[in-house]
Amino acid sequence: MKTQSLIAALILATALSACATHDVHSPSVALQGKCDQKFNYSIQSTRFDETAQQISHATGCFIQTDLSKTADIQTQPVQGEFSPREAIQKAITGTSLKIVQQSANRIVIQ
Repeated sequence: MKTQSLIAALILATALSACATHDVHSPSVALQGKCDQKFNYSIQSTRFDETAQQISHATGCFIQTDLSKTADIQTQPVQGEFSPREAIQKAITGTSLKIVQQSANRIVIQ
């Protein structure tokens, strides 16, 4: 099981690694990157790994997480027009997941 989780994490990371990151340490800095462009979503309530993959593949916003800890967590549905940042926040609302770091092109979830 641990090997499968590691393989899944590597596949997700490889698929999304084309996104450059630039960490922004101040919440007052306006982020403008792949995680800030608006997209139309129609994502049902599903496992976090599936939701993260749908959002990042459609947008190019890198979503970094340890899938061995987060993959199976059930997310909220995401319907409507949002930035990837807003969409992932909506999806994890009410779960144990949280955004712990952000940049213009990357979101880290724990």
